[in-house]
Amino acid sequence: MITQRDAGATTQTWNAVLVLLFLAIITVPLLATVAGVDGADPLEEKRELAVTPPVALMWQHPGEYADGFGRWFEDHFAFRSRLVRWYGESRLYLLRQSPTQSVVLGRDGWLFYGDDLASAYGRGFLEPGVGGRAALAAIADFRDQLAARDVKLLLVPSYSKEMLDPDRIARATAGLASAANPDLERFYDELAARRIEFVRMDRIFAECRAARGGGDRSLGLPRDTHWSPGTMAFATQRIAERVRALLGESEAAPTQLFVRRPVEVEADGDLTRMLGLPADRPAWPAMRLSLQQVAWKATGEPLVSDPEGEVVLLGDSLTNAFSRATLGLGEAAGFGEQLAFELDRPVDVIALDGKSATGVREALARRPDGLAGKRIVVWQFGVRMLALGDREWRKVELPKPGAERTATAGAPPDVAPPATVVATLMETTRIDPAKWDYPFCLGVMEYRVDGVLAGKVDGERIWVAFPILEKHQATAANSFTPGLRHRLVLEDVRLHHDLERVSWGDDTGAGATIYFPVKWEPTAK
Repeated sequence: MITQRDAGATTQTWNAVLVLLFLAIITVPLLATVAGVDGADPLEEKRELAVTPPVALMWQHPGEYADGFGRWFEDHFAFRSRLVRWYGESRLYLLRQSPTQSVVLGRDGWLFYGDDLASAYGRGFLEPGVGGRAALAAIADFRDQLAARDVKLLLVPSYSKEMLDPDRIARATAGLASAANPDLERFYDELAARRIEFVRMDRIFAECRAARGGGDRSLGLPRDTHWSPGTMAFATQRIAERVRALLGESEAAPTQLFVRRPVEVEADGDLTRMLGLPADRPAWPAMRLSLQQVAWKATGEPLVSDPEGEVVLLGDSLTNAFSRATLGLGEAAGFGEQLAFELDRPVDVIALDGKSATGVREALARRPDGLAGKRIVVWQFGVRMLALGDREWRKVELPKPGAERTATAGAPPDVAPPATVVATLMETTRIDPAKWDYPFCLGVMEYRVDGVLAGKVDGERIWVAFPILEKHQATAANSFTPGLRHRLVLEDVRLHHDLERVSWGDDTGAGATIYFPVKWEPTAK
């Protein structure tokens, strides 16, 4: 019979073995770092090491130190990946410790995103420089611009799961049913003082938990950052009630346009992917998810975003979850589809992963008059965005009201015509796949136009959005360097509504017109 003392001794033995091995492995990179061989300022490195011994650094910040150790091996040793992967897997499989600071291991196989934890339990949202004050100004400005166009606004500040299921984080939090940033209530008071309509998601979540009675009352997914399908369906029903009330409509009638059909999917979850585990040695079984896919009643076709819908939904990966297959959680069963079902009308969706603060409003502004025919904007954004600083919340000027869509293929006016150019790359956008949470990303590049072969472009500078990540892997465009010359066949991104459902990166300060490269190739002339 194995006693608790025996189990403790075994754990201590494994800890000692791993620590000794890790200390042996880091000796060379540590000495190299002190010597400054990595190109950093050796004097600065020595000062840091003199203040805090390296072993103490490792114990105080194990995830950060392990990540730094892995980056050093990336630069210096061909066999680094096997060693780093072995060390990370050993920490997870043997000691149940996370191999990366991005993911925090909770109770009973639950995982949490480190940045979400920091935003929820860190500095108050309304403290100087945190982001809450800038958000209030940007939201009020957006509301006023919409009101000038006779369009209403409903905010949906969405919670990440450490606020929904804090009892799953650790034994010390087992008695908590909910937990939020200390300034969230004050943020709600500020919205109310400005007469901005918003949904109290904490109250909806409390209703959802109570409606489940006994058994599992968790609201999030164990190994993914998003809500569970059941939570999504319940919340969307309540949000639809608020939309109808703002539009002055009576209670919902039975839907005439759409049907729901049950779909079962298996998913590992985005947090599992962040751990970087080998596919053939999973630490947990795949999650089984029961979705309600929404389809057109007349044709059976799965529902997709409709740019002509009178309800606009702005959002991020929470809106895309269960909606876009690339996220690995099924499709046609997400926030937009459920909202369309509840409202019995198509919904126009702009959802950019990680860009729900400003990026979605910029995407809306790129439409010459994307608000023509719209009655209400439902803006879902993660409350964690309130903790990311003032720069995440910028005011965005919408196009002047009154423009009308042309009858030519439904294209809006003032869209830049197709063009073929030869151009020199001046500025780039790059994304590190290891630090990007989503499978796909567009990166904006700035070019100097050297010659126009077909069509026309305005000015001598153009901005082109290339796919720089696909399926979590960097594309060739992610390695572009200034000075390259390309022959580009371009179309205005406003003709590609599917690009309003992906993540973007822009380090160039792009102009008003952004192109998509239908074709491109290197050229010397």
